Amino acid sequence: MAILAHHVEIQLFEVLHIAPETTLQHICFFAVTLPILAILGYGAWSLKRDLTAFLKSRRDTSSDVPAQA
Repeated sequence: MAILAHHVEIQLFEVLHIAPETTLQHICFFAVTLPILAILGYGAWSLKRDLTAFLKSRRDTSSDVPAQA
């Protein structure tokens, strides 16, 4: 995750034309970037969990319906 955050940091610095020079500047940017990526990961996990539960509930209810002749 830290490697991905560093890649995001490099991309954002190029877009924003910011050049961090000190260790403190890098740490501050990591402090902002890592929670954003953590929230992004949690959102993806929640979406997968809810989608899986939804599809499972549809599959379970569709098998309860009797077939019509």
